[in-house]
Amino acid sequence: MTTIKAEAPAKINLTLEVLRRMSNGFHKLRMVVLKIPDLKDELEFQIQPGVRKIIIKCDNPEIPLDERNICHKAVNVFLDKLKKEVEISIKIKKKIPVGAGLSGGSSDAAVTFLALNKYFNKPFLRKDLIKMASSVGKDVPFFFSSKRGALVEGSGEKIRKKFDFSEGCFLIVNPRINISTKEAYGQLSKDIWFMKNKDRTNISENLIKALKSGNNFEKYFYNDFEMTVEKKYPVIKEIKQALLAFGAEGALMSGSGSTVFGYFKSFEKAEIVRKIIQKHYGDFLVVVG
Repeated sequence: MTTIKAEAPAKINLTLEVLRRMSNGFHKLRMVVLKIPDLKDELEFQIQPGVRKIIIKCDNPEIPLDERNICHKAVNVFLDKLKKEVEISIKIKKKIPVGAGLSGGSSDAAVTFLALNKYFNKPFLRKDLIKMASSVGKDVPFFFSSKRGALVEGSGEKIRKKFDFSEGCFLIVNPRINISTKEAYGQLSKDIWFMKNKDRTNISENLIKALKSGNNFEKYFYNDFEMTVEKKYPVIKEIKQALLAFGAEGALMSGSGSTVFGYFKSFEKAEIVRKIIQKHYGDFLVVVG
């Protein structure tokens, strides 16, 4: 039996522009995403030859352990493509909140593909893994990138303009509200009248340019979901305002919610604000990453 241990980082959206709903049911997106390596799930894979058997174990009861689990799906896609069989047990220690706009499940799935590829002595190139991963979840391909951030297009599977990032840090605040992505997209289509307008400014491109020039990239933080999600969950707007009030250079809700982050130029400042936020919201997840 082979044991492989791996970590799956969270990600945040610095921008999220929803451009239109496509005929296949997915939405055309434009967004800048960034890994948060200090907030991560821990996975352990135990793999051995045998008839295909997939066992998922997780310390979070919200996570399904059957074929609905995204790691379960990743295993099946990989083995079907390779035309091989194994027994595999996956233990997931969840640190990334569920339904939080942090893509924890997608990151776990990417790590699963990589673990299997390692076990079989890397039969697939990165481009092959990306193609397989896209059929499991549109956010998964980003996590194969060696860079920390990227401009992402399509439905989340087209990775453009990858970049490193080491300036400042982020204070992540999750109010432990599980928001359904499907529900969020459905509401968005009803509420955002300008969603399909071709004259929309390319905010994501502007943020990438600002990152390269070092010119206050945080002023381009943007998320189409904020308006609709904040209506239902006012605490999200409250957290964002609190972060700005305590000195964040910029603040935004990530993905379709419910996590909010603030950007700080120094770890020391972020840590001071973390203690303040944590004291006020004792049951929230509050971390500096």
